[in-house]
Amino acid sequence: MPLKSAIFVDKEPGANQNTPTTTQQGCTMKKLVFCILFSLCLFSLGAQTLSLDDAIASSAKKIGESLEKGTRVAVLNCTSSSPKLAVYVLQELVFALVNSGRLVVVEREDLALVKDELQFQISGDVSDESAQSIGKILGAEVIISASFDETFHLRVKAIAVESARLLAVTSTAVEKTGKAEVLSANLVLVLDCSVTGAEASLGSTLSGLMVSAVSGAPGFRAVSNESRQKALGEVKTSLADLADEGTRARLGKVTEAATILLGKLSLEGGLWFFTVSHVSVATGSILSSSTENYRSPGTLLEGASGQILRCLGVQRAADDRRVITVSNMTELLQSIGSDRIIKLLPGEYDLTEGYQVKNKYVTWVDEYDGPCPVIKSVSNLALIGEGDATIMIKPAYGWVFSFDTCTGIRLSSLILGHTVPGTCLGGVLRFKNCDDTEIRSCELYGSGTYGLGLERATGFIMEDCIVRDCTYGLATIERSSGLTFIDTVFRETGEYDLISVSSSDHMLWSGCRFEDNWGPSLFYVDDESRDLRLTGCAFTGNRVASFCNKKGSLDVEGAVYKGNQFKPYGK
Repeated sequence: MPLKSAIFVDKEPGANQNTPTTTQQGCTMKKLVFCILFSLCLFSLGAQTLSLDDAIASSAKKIGESLEKGTRVAVLNCTSSSPKLAVYVLQELVFALVNSGRLVVVEREDLALVKDELQFQISGDVSDESAQSIGKILGAEVIISASFDETFHLRVKAIAVESARLLAVTSTAVEKTGKAEVLSANLVLVLDCSVTGAEASLGSTLSGLMVSAVSGAPGFRAVSNESRQKALGEVKTSLADLADEGTRARLGKVTEAATILLGKLSLEGGLWFFTVSHVSVATGSILSSSTENYRSPGTLLEGASGQILRCLGVQRAADDRRVITVSNMTELLQSIGSDRIIKLLPGEYDLTEGYQVKNKYVTWVDEYDGPCPVIKSVSNLALIGEGDATIMIKPAYGWVFSFDTCTGIRLSSLILGHTVPGTCLGGVLRFKNCDDTEIRSCELYGSGTYGLGLERATGFIMEDCIVRDCTYGLATIERSSGLTFIDTVFRETGEYDLISVSSSDHMLWSGCRFEDNWGPSLFYVDDESRDLRLTGCAFTGNRVASFCNKKGSLDVEGAVYKGNQFKPYGK
């Protein structure tokens, strides 16, 4: 394939590419001042932002120059919260690449056929694997995709179809005015909030709060009141109605909105439950949804604006999550939910009888010897230990805590484990279908099988933790991506393969220590896993037959070995 061997990476704006060196000895004060002023001028130039059109042209030029002339490319998609902006960026990027005369660009008509066949969205994210498949269908050698994020940075990357190798990437800061500002604003239609079991006037107030929150959110604009009233006269307000493509098409035509925001309020068991849903006009899919419960109308009106902003993906400058301090198991389980920080006072939190505590976000699963908690559909939740806070459970065949379909989970300064070890099933912490998870300064011990279980997890970070004394192994990782382990100790565990990785990619162990473990292999990696790296890790006293079951599956750098049964990796 006619590609240049060197990867071109454009520097982030603000990077000083021509900063003068320090002045030579004997330089006069006048020369020194001149050098300093000259450096400041260069820095200000480096930090300069571009208009949207100039940023697209610059990105196209640099991507084009990084590829061999005549390379056949397909400009695939642009990830952006604004479909209008995504379409504009793609159109102008294709135009710029074609006019450069260096590359052969796949016709957009051909791409449209593939788009219909594979059902990917022009403004949505596309995996590298899907991009490769699309590229092969189109006969392209290189796939080019772009993204435009909330920081007003335009990023463009080129990926080789055959190898999935990243060939080039550019990043350019875009001025937050003019065309970029207009196109990036997501026009939102706010429908009236429906009410069940509560006063209708409360729903009207919430509708007003939704409009106000959207209007004040960066990157969003509420449709005009005239357009909104016209739209409300044509359709009902339920999610079921928006499943109809014709209904969404009428709403889009009347208001030109890219998305729709709906609210639903219900009074159940003395609590006010407020649900906000953000729906795409183009596809009818729910982009995000948030359900929160409040103890009074006053707390509801106080917290609703923050909840609406978080549903839109906008965080306030200050953390407006509710902070709850708990001192026992009942208070802990009752407090679990979205958008809150739970601080655990020192002590033991035994969850064994916790199934008697009612919380819609916590279900209980009995695998064999007793029910264990599963936290479902929760976002933006932090559990923080204030001193020696230990969360434990007696059933040995379940997980101490299991998170299912959650995002933004933070655990810190906690000790978690089983009161007695088990076999066959269970473990300490499990994350399934979860993204953006962080575990810091925690200790996981005494599990019934594994300390950590990850399945379809993305964006996971474990830092400064200890995983110890597990009966089967340290971790099982399945169909997961983007995992990072930093300065974490894995010790005194064994029976089977200690870290098992299947159908997963993009993982890093940095500065971790593996001590006094035993078993067939330290790592077991299947044929479908890739990009697994270890940097600066230490391995001491491990009674393990082999470092890894498969040669070449790990990239190990700067490792320190002492007193292990296995040979150093790669030797």
